[in-house]
Amino acid sequence: GAEAIFISGFVLISQNRQSAYANKRAELDYEVGVSTFRAVQGVHTAFHAIDDRLIRLEQALIPIAETPAARATEPEKNA
Repeated sequence: GAEAIFISGFVLISQNRQSAYANKRAELDYEVGVSTFRAVQGVHTAFHAIDDRLIRLEQALIPIAETPAARATEPEKNA
């Protein structure tokens, strides 16, 4: 009788420790997930800013490339 109570006490303590470990692990996993999400969002934002800037630069260069002086300096294409 007393031995069973003693063993069940150890089992409960062990389960509590495992539960605390699982809770801490879940909390750390969540923090890593949030941190990763924020980092990916930052890269996404930076990528779109670069893409927008490239589009504006290309649009600014198109009229320059279409001027007669720019066409005169282009090498002739041999087919």
